[in-house]
Amino acid sequence: MNWLNNLYLICLWLAICLAACRGGGAPAPVVATPAPWGAEDLAECNGHRIAKTLLRELVMNDDPREWRAAVDAAVDASLTWAALTSLQQQQIQYLATQEEARQVALQGTRSNWLANLQQHRQTLAGWRLATRTDLALDEFNRAAIDGPLDPSAVAERYEKRGGRYIQGEQVLLSELALPSQRVEARQGALDVKAAVVRGEPFAEAAAQTALRLGFRPNGDRDWTLTSALDPQLAAALRTLQPGQVSEPVQTSFGWHLLLLRGRRPERALPLAEARPLVEAHLRQERAFVLRRQTLAKLLQHAVLHFAPIPGR
Repeated sequence: MNWLNNLYLICLWLAICLAACRGGGAPAPVVATPAPWGAEDLAECNGHRIAKTLLRELVMNDDPREWRAAVDAAVDASLTWAALTSLQQQQIQYLATQEEARQVALQGTRSNWLANLQQHRQTLAGWRLATRTDLALDEFNRAAIDGPLDPSAVAERYEKRGGRYIQGEQVLLSELALPSQRVEARQGALDVKAAVVRGEPFAEAAAQTALRLGFRPNGDRDWTLTSALDPQLAAALRTLQPGQVSEPVQTSFGWHLLLLRGRRPERALPLAEARPLVEAHLRQERAFVLRRQTLAKLLQHAVLHFAPIPGR
């Protein structure tokens, strides 16, 4: 019978161990998932109340990091705008409008520019707010930003980053540009090309056709960066040799015909030619540091009342 007693004791020990494994331990702690901060909460944390409708225009989604960045941007804009005179505010608004037009021109069309903003996770309202803030801060620090640069610093930057200072390919063009999408404009471009093939001068044939269709004649272009041209025009020039005329090219402007008169390949710039670019980069870095310093001072001395935000 001893073996039965031993078997019973072994079974009892196993049962106790199994019970301990299943439920004898302490219950697992419950971890609460914090709810996303609302716009009002974030604004209060920064010591300012910013309208939620404005913040909604500055963010792409409900990521709390985007809300925090939006509050910071709105606070920076409010502090900066309150420090400007009314005349300065008008000037900054004008400069911001000019900068927006410049960015649209660089991208070719407004839709291209807006798509590029979205790719960089930036809204139109956010871009406008940040641009006005930066322009205002640069206005405060204009004398320091435009102040003299140490020549040795310019030379040192060029030596360290000499490979960055590249002049892209340039082209020398004569152009017929007809601001119309109508078939008559395309036919006019074809007529000019036919006249050039017959031996007529491009400028003369282009001027006659433009006047016949009721448009102002175009002149010759100076040396132009290929990258600065409309993408359709740049593509049409890719296979041309100097002296050749393109096929008619349609853009959002209208119909074009191009005579390639010359081409300069991409090249590295020597310091003498690159100096304006090097100095511009150094001034941009100086402006960035001064912006941070100015905002810190404004926030340090700010009274917590809420000035109107530009454009609102």
